[in-house]
Amino acid sequence: MRITLLLLLVSTGLFTSNAQVDNSFYRKLDAFYAQHVSNGKVDYKAIHADQNDLRELVGIIAHSDCMDLNNAGKKAWLINAYNVSVIHGIIKDYPTDSPMNIKGFFDRKIHNLGGEKYSLNDIEKGVLYKQFPDSRLHFALVCAANGCPPLLDKAFRPVSVDKQLQEVTLLALRDDNFVRLRDNSTVVELPKIFEWYASDFPNLKSYLNRNSGGRIPDDVTLTYYDYDWSLNQR
Repeated sequence: MRITLLLLLVSTGLFTSNAQVDNSFYRKLDAFYAQHVSNGKVDYKAIHADQNDLRELVGIIAHSDCMDLNNAGKKAWLINAYNVSVIHGIIKDYPTDSPMNIKGFFDRKIHNLGGEKYSLNDIEKGVLYKQFPDSRLHFALVCAANGCPPLLDKAFRPVSVDKQLQEVTLLALRDDNFVRLRDNSTVVELPKIFEWYASDFPNLKSYLNRNSGGRIPDDVTLTYYDYDWSLNQR
């Protein structure tokens, strides 16, 4: 029910809060990331010690009105909201070694988006992927674990969200730690994200080849390595 309501609100722009998303949010998020994110890792210790900037971002997300945003704006806003909510969720239970050590981190812990409350799974699977079925979102939404793609150190913006989604996809698929070639490139080890969301990658070998700069040929054997749920801490 909550997922359906948020999907309706996002698609129609009828958030019940009264503050519009403006460029100041993206500037503040850029500054926050510049201070606390490096090489995809997050300085949770420093954020926990001084939470003022994070609280401000969380407050903006809670009171944002998407009425005037087009699809690109809604997509960028939801990606940013998800990633900030993940960081906020870690900080609320910090210190921790993994998001999996926090009970209900993805499906029970609640976050306020536009005056409505949702879990991380609600935002990801119930809203973003239903309205925007874009496989590149798998490389933009970061779950606070080292097994995830690296967190982009800047906000997703409406004017550039499509370009940024392509950027994070290429970065992930050309990262030897994320997509691992071995045995003279005849075997490729992939993170289990490709197994869990196999339906989003129906022609996986072709997808990998196309987005990896040709470094992964179509005739390789694909395997999956264990997901690293340790905290993506700087």
